[in-house]
This record gives sequence, structure tokens and C-alpha cells, in this order.
Amino acid sequence: MKINKIGPFLLFTFILILLNRSPYAENWGAQSLDSLQCIMVEVVVSDNLSKEITERQIKTDTELALRSHGINLIEPSDSTYSYCGALYITVRGFENSLKNGKYTGYICFTTTVDLTQSVLLPREVINSGYDANFHSAITWMEGTVAYCSVEDFNQYARRIIGDYVNEFINDFLCVNSLN
Repeated sequence: MKINKIGPFLLFTFILILLNRSPYAENWGAQSLDSLQCIMVEVVVSDNLSKEITERQIKTDTELALRSHGINLIEPSDSTYSYCGALYITVRGFENSLKNGKYTGYICFTTTVDLTQSVLLPREVINSGYDANFHSAITWMEGTVAYCSVEDFNQYARRIIGDYVNEFINDFLCVNSLN
């Protein structure tokens, strides 16, 4: 009997994990953060969570953390965008299902923080030389699936995202001198 109660929750969690892949990335790739000159921050919160947490709150928290460590930020309209990395933060989830006609008051959600950069594939450079095409690839990523009460969601989600942003900052600072 417990399997019947857990089954829908596990199915929804699995679907959230599958859907949480960043829509901005064309390919998975690997590239260091070395020599990255600037960062653009983009935040996406699913519509059903926008009453609980806003994109502006997350973007402000993230930009303050990055700036406080001397990391240069740009806006998408900036012409140097193609030479910088894009830090995408996504929050997706749903309020848990009804029990006896009432919501249980819990939210299951996923958060990801990923850095997308323009990359060159070695085979394209070899085959095309200077005409090689740049591709967009996730080069750094952290994420989780979590569950909490609706009342705690805003603070809990922002803390998780803040922890991931701090991990990104530490990795960035390890390979970049900000003189």
C-alpha cells in the first residue's frame, strides 16, 4: 500500500528532474572558468511558484554576491555578451497534491544553477579552421530536488541557491585573479 502513496510523488520528482535541464544549453561540455571576464545572470521561476518567490529576489541576491567578490556583471543587451558566461538559475516545482480535499501545504521543487558558455568543438576547429561555429554548453552546474512547507519555501529555496552561487564564486576565484 505504501508504494501506491509514494509512487506518484516519485514520478513527479523524476519528471521534475528531467524537465529541469537548462533550456539554454545545446550541448553538454567541459571548459574551465579560467579567463572568464564577466557573467550575465538570468533567472527563471516556474509560474506556479511566482507567488512564493520572485525572479527579482533571486537575481538581486545572486548579483550582490557576485559583485561583492569583484566579479564583473553584464546585462543581456550588452554587446560583450558573447564573450561572457551566462549564469542561469532555475526554480521549478509544484505544491503537493490534495489530501482530503485540501493542499498539504508542502512544495516539491528543483533548483539549478548552471554556467553556459560559448565553446568550440575540437573536431570543428580541425575540419573548418577559422570557420568553426561556437556552441553553447553548460560548463558548470549544481542542482537539487527539495521538499519543504509553503511557509519555508522562499527562505529555503533562496538559501539553497545562495549556497550554489557561493560554490560557483569559490570555483571562479580559484582560477581567476581579480586584480
